[in-house]
Amino acid sequence: MSRQPAVTPPPLPRPTLIDWLFLLTGCGASLLLSTLPSPRPEPAGAAFDSVWLGRLATTLPALMHLPEGVILLGPFFYLGQRLLGRAPGITTGEWLWIFAWPGVALVNGLAAWRLAIDSGATALPDFLAPHAVYLFYWPAMVWYVLLVPSLAVVALLVGLFGMFGRTPPWTHSLGVVLVVWPVVPLAGILALVHAGLLVAPKPL
Repeated sequence: MSRQPAVTPPPLPRPTLIDWLFLLTGCGASLLLSTLPSPRPEPAGAAFDSVWLGRLATTLPALMHLPEGVILLGPFFYLGQRLLGRAPGITTGEWLWIFAWPGVALVNGLAAWRLAIDSGATALPDFLAPHAVYLFYWPAMVWYVLLVPSLAVVALLVGLFGMFGRTPPWTHSLGVVLVVWPVVPLAGILALVHAGLLVAPKPL
C-alpha cells in the first residue's frame, strides 16, 4: 500500500504594507484617545510641584491607552488576512483581542461622550445626571484595574504555552502583546500611588 504524501499547509499570511499602515493608524488613534477625559492620577502633596511626577501622571495613563487604537482596528487586520487566503481559525491570542474590543470601545465611547458634554456639544439627560459617576468613572476603573489585568494574566499564559506549539498567525502574538501592555504602566501608577507620590484617580 502506497503512502500518501504529507500535505503541506499553505503558508500563513505575513504582514503587508496595509497592515503596517493600519498599525500606525491605530497608534495615532491611541494618541487621540489618550486626550479624552478619563480618571487620571495626580501628583500628591509636596510632590505636586515635581516636574517629573507631573509628566508621569500624564504619560503613564497615555501609555495605558497605547494599544487601544490598534485593538479597535482588529477587524480590519483579520479581514485582510482572510482576503489573502488565511485558512486557520481565530487563535486564542486573537480571541483575547476580540474580548478586549468591547471594553476598549465602551470606555472610550463614554469618554468621548463626556468630552461632548464638557464642550457643550450635547447635554447629559436629566435622569442620568445623578448617576454620572457610574457612567464616566466606574466603567473605566473596573476595566483598567480589574478586567485588563485579568486578561493580561490569561494572555501571558497563552503566550507561554504558545511557544511550544505550531507557529500561529502574526496577529496572535500581536493580540497577546496588545492585551498585556497596559499592565506595565498600570503597575507604575499603582506603585506611585502606594508610595504616596500620586493620588488615585477621582470621579470627574
